[in-house]
Amino acid sequence: MKKIIRAAVVASSLILMTPAIAAAAPASNQQGLVNQQIEPAQVKDAQPQNKINNQPAQSANAASSSSSSQASDQHSSNQGNGQGSQTYTQQFQNTNTTLSGKSVRSTTYFNKIDYWDVKKATFNLTYATTRLRDDQASNITVSLNGVKFYSFKLSNNDGQQTISIDLPLNLLQSSNVLTIQGQIIDQNQSGDPESTPANWLTIYNGSNVNFSYDVKQPDDQISAFYNHFTGNDTVSNHQSVILVPAKASNDELAAATYALTGISRVLTTDAAKVNISSWADSSMNNQPYQIVIAKYDQLPQEYRKAVNAGDLQNGKAVLKFVNGKDKKVLVVTAKNASSLIQAGKYISNEELMKQTTADSKMIDTDTEVFSSQMQNNGDYPLATDGTKLTGSGHQEQVFFINLPHHQNNSKGSYINLNFKYADNIDFKTSLITVYVNGKPIGSKRLTAAKANGDYLKVNIPNNTNLSSACTVRVAFDLNMKDDHVNGQTPWAYIENDSNAYINSTDKTDLLFNNYPSCFIKDSTFNNIAVQLPHKMNQDYYQALSNIFNLIGCYAETNVGNITFHSGEMADSELANHNVIVLGTPKDTSLIRKWNSKLFFKFNKHFNRFVSNEKMSIESDYGKQIGVVQLLFNPENKDKAALVVSGATPKDVELASTQIDTQAHAGTLKGDAAVIDQNSQQFMYRFKKKVNNQHGPSIYKRIKSNTAFMTYMIIGSLTLILIAVIVYLFIRKNFRREEQANHE
Repeated sequence: MKKIIRAAVVASSLILMTPAIAAAAPASNQQGLVNQQIEPAQVKDAQPQNKINNQPAQSANAASSSSSSQASDQHSSNQGNGQGSQTYTQQFQNTNTTLSGKSVRSTTYFNKIDYWDVKKATFNLTYATTRLRDDQASNITVSLNGVKFYSFKLSNNDGQQTISIDLPLNLLQSSNVLTIQGQIIDQNQSGDPESTPANWLTIYNGSNVNFSYDVKQPDDQISAFYNHFTGNDTVSNHQSVILVPAKASNDELAAATYALTGISRVLTTDAAKVNISSWADSSMNNQPYQIVIAKYDQLPQEYRKAVNAGDLQNGKAVLKFVNGKDKKVLVVTAKNASSLIQAGKYISNEELMKQTTADSKMIDTDTEVFSSQMQNNGDYPLATDGTKLTGSGHQEQVFFINLPHHQNNSKGSYINLNFKYADNIDFKTSLITVYVNGKPIGSKRLTAAKANGDYLKVNIPNNTNLSSACTVRVAFDLNMKDDHVNGQTPWAYIENDSNAYINSTDKTDLLFNNYPSCFIKDSTFNNIAVQLPHKMNQDYYQALSNIFNLIGCYAETNVGNITFHSGEMADSELANHNVIVLGTPKDTSLIRKWNSKLFFKFNKHFNRFVSNEKMSIESDYGKQIGVVQLLFNPENKDKAALVVSGATPKDVELASTQIDTQAHAGTLKGDAAVIDQNSQQFMYRFKKKVNNQHGPSIYKRIKSNTAFMTYMIIGSLTLILIAVIVYLFIRKNFRREEQANHE
């Protein structure tokens, strides 16, 4: 799967983005001014907005900023309002951000889904500005995909405000760049204004784009179904589901899980998820977009009739799109387990699904279904296109890079920048500075001699934690000798061959800080075995969906192994796998077997959790909490085990909500977490030793350390030389004594 690299213009603040966001910044060459409207827009006082992610709101000084849209999105239907029949709101995933300086700029990204017939798109900007501003001189201009279309003077009102601006429909693309820029002038400033702390504009995290649209129904193509099934609005409105038989076999669950992980990998809605469920659940069976996965003899009669039984001969599987009026169903079936699992892997491959334009597809064990993966060997281009920054003073560009979640920064990482800049700046005070995750790592003064082609390479400190997302901020201070005399606007240009090289190593600490890296290796599933309850119910299906929605986000390919076991696994099987255990002690015997090895143990009746050295647990309270525990596999300390348990199936489902999304898992620390019915969460660390990795032998460590080898050789030669000298000295003295005695 392609690495996602996004760039955005920012001036003195850094906004970290969730690794799962897949909205890419589009390139646009459109220029010009379209309908500059100075009349007031719909401005109104704004109520405080709710947070749209699980991170606390933050504020930072900036002259330009960037964000990307993702759901926490809202979806509803309109009835008879003269607009589209559906509405959908994409929230911008930025925290509260303060832009400072006489010139302010903020860039954000959002997507328009291709099957929408958009009737209206509205940009809702929630902001506040300094009370010291000059309302006549201060103004804001909004651009869409590089085209300016709306300008407004700031309202006389103080405090938080919201302005609603209709976006030109003819400028909308699949991926869109929305830019806010303008000037905030202090009313006490005169002449050419200088930047002061009083020049500021704050953009709040309630800002969004709202779409009103009609849905274009899918053609009789599997690719069209896939686009609708994975659409942000469909998933956010919980209209997509993967269905299996009421008594699904382990192989049917494996096929469904492969499909789920591939779908979760391409979703840009972090808060919403696709679920695996049984078609016996009527609430799920009525969803308008369904993937039905089952062996042929288990299929409902209505879907069995839609599949040509002859197509299933010779071990083939079939994908068949049934385009009904109220339900759009992709039927996935085979007569044998291996072909059915192969079909599940086919669905997990986004490229193949989008290329399948027929309404049916036959698959066998020889069909190539593996997901492609970009091999970058640690080299991450900062942007596909060059980036130009214009204007005097402080200008910045931020590049966002997604890194493999299971790897960590190691010695030897660096940032390589190729750039050029105007020759009319004050070279005594102008410079470039590079930041990684908000921390400065290097600077360089700009010179007239290298204005047409300069270069900077800065090493990333070895102790820099890059996690799964890295932000590289490049800041130019383009200072002018005399702004009044020099009428030319200074600029800087970052070449498209600039890159970051991340020399990474695998994360080995078995802690939730690194989850789910223990279940990912080489960007795919790390030999996972799932111990299921002996009988699945809706709570267990939900818990299973939660767990693999998150794991799927980090598995870039589908070539790894996932196996399911409804009966208790043998010790030899447990020892050879990284194990996920799901259920209550009553429904999953392995939990009873491993109870003495768990951090949070059940009592002798296995109906509640008991107190331990970290947490006191009241008897009734222990019957209504869910616990996730990350420990070394008791059957093989070199493998991992995740135990998701509770006294009831509902508590198991509750426990799984701690590891269902990147936002939730990102808050976990330690190796055990408890959540109760009031959503109170408690985290603990029990293990003193967090990995069982065996370091290299002394011989290998000495061999790999060239400096040590050099010193050792020199030292050895020195000792030999000293020994020879001592020997010759003793020998010479001995001969003298012999001669003296002889005389």
